[in-house]
Amino acid sequence: MSRHGRSDSSDSGPALTNLFRTSPTCSGCHTYQGFLEFAADAGALEPDVQDPPGEQSLPLVCAACHEPHGNGIGDGYLRIEVAGLCTKCHNPEYPPDSAGTVVGQAVHHSTAYMFEGVGGYEYPGFTYSSSPHTFVATKKCAQCHVYMTPFQSGPPEVAAGTGHEFVPRKYACAQPGACHAATIDTSLSEDVVFNYKNRQTEMDSLASELAALLGTASNAADSASLGFLRAKFNYDFYEADGSHGVHNTNYARALLQSAIDNFSLTGVEVADESVPMRYALGQNYPNPFNPSTEIQFSMPERGSVRMDVFDMSGQLITTLIDQEMGAGTYRVSWNGQGADGRTVATGVYLYRIQAGSFVSTRKMVFVK
Repeated sequence: MSRHGRSDSSDSGPALTNLFRTSPTCSGCHTYQGFLEFAADAGALEPDVQDPPGEQSLPLVCAACHEPHGNGIGDGYLRIEVAGLCTKCHNPEYPPDSAGTVVGQAVHHSTAYMFEGVGGYEYPGFTYSSSPHTFVATKKCAQCHVYMTPFQSGPPEVAAGTGHEFVPRKYACAQPGACHAATIDTSLSEDVVFNYKNRQTEMDSLASELAALLGTASNAADSASLGFLRAKFNYDFYEADGSHGVHNTNYARALLQSAIDNFSLTGVEVADESVPMRYALGQNYPNPFNPSTEIQFSMPERGSVRMDVFDMSGQLITTLIDQEMGAGTYRVSWNGQGADGRTVATGVYLYRIQAGSFVSTRKMVFVK
């Protein structure tokens, strides 16, 4: 019943199936032979199989995780510790503290990182925390997804099972001594149980709100702005986890809410929540830059803000900000593109801010 049983094939067609079996990276998680090599490299986040099995591939049969000769780890004779077994493949394949450097790239299996409360884009000035699952579920995925159940006559009737279909079982949460033994009604269907206290509904509502904001991007320049890419990264991180917030409700909520609160197609974000004493326009960083740079500015009171980029002849290239803003210190990004979505030529450019009676201009250098 599990997808592991057909892991080296795909419903998407022969091209993807071939990739699963022949790619040095894909075959490490989609084939039995590749996973043996990947699992042996304890510190690797991304598989690099030296000799992909190709047409000889097998799916993730029992012996992928369990040592068949009885000399593995724990009661299941596992090849590696249970807490790290599933996370070999169910992680996004980048260091957990480097989300800011991979914003804009596709998110691949964020499950392990969501569970740990790491790996999403964390906006400055926003608090991120984790749910108790992070430290209570010591066996991580296996605690709920590989839960063995005896036959129960019911109601409701429950078939005996080893848990290796990997469907999360409410009985893992509600068994005697478990965290939710007194709060989960096992007579309810699985979808009701895992919408515990309407958490899934809440998380999906936030995801829908963020998706609607992302949908306001109407051109290539919008979609390439850091404000868009960071929000899209957190949206994709949430979706790639697949649990609708169950794995780590607090972290999922924080990723979505912070992206909503900071969303701007101009890439404006709060750099410091304290109220500054005076207006200021900082030097962009990095400078020279390619492909993007950030500009910091401060305003001690609420007011209308406009920031424009000009070439050295005084021709307007693009407007980065034109809106009402509250007092604070902010960062705005520029991706080196004009209002027409085209990348500008190498050269010196001017950026000017007008906030109330404050006007200031600085130079920056774009290098292709």
